[in-house]
Amino acid sequence: MTDDGKPQDAAPVPVSALMQQLEGRGTVRDFKPDPVPQAWCDAIVAHGMRAPTSSNRQEYSIIQVDDPQVRQRLSDLSSNQQHIVECPVFFVICADQNRMVNALGLHGAEYPAFGLEGGLVSTIDAAFVGLTMSYVADSMGLSNVMIGAMRNNPVEVAKLLGLPPRCYAVFGLCVGWAATPPRAKPRHAPDAVFHRETYSSAAHEAAVMRYDADLAAYYRARGTETIDAAWSGVMSQKFGTSTRTQLRAQLGALGFPFE
Repeated sequence: MTDDGKPQDAAPVPVSALMQQLEGRGTVRDFKPDPVPQAWCDAIVAHGMRAPTSSNRQEYSIIQVDDPQVRQRLSDLSSNQQHIVECPVFFVICADQNRMVNALGLHGAEYPAFGLEGGLVSTIDAAFVGLTMSYVADSMGLSNVMIGAMRNNPVEVAKLLGLPPRCYAVFGLCVGWAATPPRAKPRHAPDAVFHRETYSSAAHEAAVMRYDADLAAYYRARGTETIDAAWSGVMSQKFGTSTRTQLRAQLGALGFPFE
């Protein structure tokens, strides 16, 4: 019960600034050339670092890349995504175990976190901090897009950025002023992904078909041609075959064997 005696489920849902921000959030790949002050970039990093981290390990590093030639090469290595070159600010978010190696070395210990768990912890830490940086940038009126294609060629990216062993680029983050205001893309309805007590797959087929229709309407409203199966059909084309099949071996060469 609430303080006024009403059932808990009847209590009004508070609407926070973050909730309103997320409702209008959309990915942006078209940026104005206007620069972002370095003090803003520093604030995005500093506040992004308030993200959760496993056991306070903080196994990530962040690289801001300004050099146009390096950015162009990163674009080449990431499916030629031109926004990597054109955005005002580009960050590379890395999983990085080196500070932990150094910390334990100060006390004569060796950090043994090779393998699946160690790789997952540092990768999740990097994902959390990068996502939080994205939200911070949005809250400042900026827009952004994440670049998972940094993992297309992780060894070449590591060489280009001078990453040491046990450090790899998890994804990139383009930040800047949106050339066109972003539009929030529809998501699956909560009943497709939210379960109570135990998992239920009964609603999956209906949920996917419903989302196909919602996403097709979204694309067509903004003038983008699409098939009726705007989600399931596109997903089957993109992910019906294995991708990045060499990734495990490549990450193993960088000190993340994931095995």
